[in-house]
Amino acid sequence: MNVEIDGIVPDQYFRVRRSALKPDAEVWVVHDDVLNRVPVQVLQRSEDEVFLTGTLEEGQQVVVSGIQAAIDGMAVRTQL
Repeated sequence: MNVEIDGIVPDQYFRVRRSALKPDAEVWVVHDDVLNRVPVQVLQRSEDEVFLTGTLEEGQQVVVSGIQAAIDGMAVRTQL
């Protein structure tokens, strides 16, 4: 039996911790100690990870915890 599944095949996708994904399909990223909201499209979810496309960049710092109230453009300090 052959099965064919239609769907998108992105040129590039990102894998992040599931805790990084916010309810409105976005993630927070930090660049030069400034917090920015990045809209994403969810390709697949697993128990601990999410596969995304969007305007993320390879190597970019994605926030996975520690933010209760945030504003786009807010200055932040990161702890690795």
